[in-house]
Amino acid sequence: MSRAPERLEQRAQRANLHSVHVLKRPESEAVAMQSRKHLRGRAERARHVVVAGGGIAGLETVLALRRLAGDHVRLTLVTRAALMVERPAAVAEPFPRAIAFNSNHDVRAFAHDQGVDLVFDRLVEVHGPGRTVLLASGRRPSFDALVIATGAGLRNALPGATTFRGRTDVIAMRGILDDLRSGRAHSIAFVLPGMSSWPLPLYELALMTGAELSADRIEGVAITVVTPEPEPLAIFGPAARIALEPLLAERAVTVRTGALAAGVEPGRVILDDGEWVAADRVLALAAPSPRAPIGVPTDDGFVPVDEYGRVVGLDGVYAAGDVTARPLKQGGLAAQQGDAVAQAIAAEMGVLEQPRPYRPVIRGLLLVGGPPLYLRAALREHDATTLEPLPGASRASREALWWPPAKVAAGYLAPYFSTASPHSAKLHDRPGRPTGTRWQRPWPVAR
Repeated sequence: MSRAPERLEQRAQRANLHSVHVLKRPESEAVAMQSRKHLRGRAERARHVVVAGGGIAGLETVLALRRLAGDHVRLTLVTRAALMVERPAAVAEPFPRAIAFNSNHDVRAFAHDQGVDLVFDRLVEVHGPGRTVLLASGRRPSFDALVIATGAGLRNALPGATTFRGRTDVIAMRGILDDLRSGRAHSIAFVLPGMSSWPLPLYELALMTGAELSADRIEGVAITVVTPEPEPLAIFGPAARIALEPLLAERAVTVRTGALAAGVEPGRVILDDGEWVAADRVLALAAPSPRAPIGVPTDDGFVPVDEYGRVVGLDGVYAAGDVTARPLKQGGLAAQQGDAVAQAIAAEMGVLEQPRPYRPVIRGLLLVGGPPLYLRAALREHDATTLEPLPGASRASREALWWPPAKVAAGYLAPYFSTASPHSAKLHDRPGRPTGTRWQRPWPVAR
């Protein structure tokens, strides 16, 4: 009897196993194929949602809409980049002993998996009454709903300082570390240029610098954080301050709070009140700069939205992430804004009964040069320019306060990129044990 059918079956099984090995997500492809099959059958009836922006807010919105609306929505993603880079992970790259994160994600694979039409282009103008957009290529696609998630630019906010934006400035930060190790510099100031900048990376850079120098047995370097905050990482509430105090002391980091830098002169940072901080090297975080498309209302260049992410005065147009006029630019908050937008669109389509408005919860995984610190706080918008932690909603722990414990704590995006069941999981909070007063030693001392 011929064994050809059996061999063919074995070959098919091997091919299937091979494809599973490559994708590392067998259920992901199966779900995506099923979704695309339904989309082809219902494309004419599905609502067309255009998401402009391939960053955290944009991809989170896509995942949330697919989860909420399924094949009732036809999605188009407009982005200029083939990779989504998690900028917060770049803060560890100057330090050879630091925890590494996978920070590059293939947008093509993401779009294929989610059954999304991917357009490599840039949003230029929005025509609200006609529900069309103008792209840089000249194309004018129409939409039933538009989500603007084009982010913000980054600018040098302190002339004379080295600006840290992310991966592009890793080499410059390594050069500063070399200067501190070699004795060419004996002091460094890490500067937060304003309250709209996300402050966590500044403390990470300062703490990991202290840990790196300690591990290399380098003494006598003055490390100062210059910040307009009323206390270190005030956005996270009192739990963060209590947890940070021993860390800052152990790594010999001084914090100058309530201080706004006005300029840099040789050997010092000049503050707006006329005082100064000694610093042979000065590193400042970048400040956000607006880049909203033409045709949408703006407030100081950023897009004003309501609690559901609806753009004021434009029917069917939403915005999420750093492009909005919300007071703080941060990846986890951008993802939460994308979730609120997806809820609002799904409710407008009739597939969700009651949408949930944006209620910010700030989560931060602080890299410190040793075991990381997890911070969390529920926030309220005190006014149009200020966020503050709710009383009693501040937590700090050496255990993960959310799961999966991603650097960017996005509801759907974090599980999608870091778990084996990306289509069924959603980020959730965990209690965590409060921090004690003693910490493990930082990175091992060089022999």
